[in-house]
Amino acid sequence: FMDQFDKHHIRIECLRFHEYGVSKWAAIGQTYKLDDSARIKTEQLTNWQDTLRDVGWQIVAT
Repeated sequence: FMDQFDKHHIRIECLRFHEYGVSKWAAIGQTYKLDDSARIKTEQLTNWQDTLRDVGWQIVAT
């Protein structure tokens, strides 16, 4: 699927799960529905980044 894109002009950033939305949901009386299953370990993130680099994608971290 991703081979159709020009790898020289696209950079990919792999972002971790965050909980910035929890307080917003609470403010409107709702429960934040994402649970711990959405979290990944540092090792998993590194593996994804390495895999993408290995096939030629540019990985950025901000």
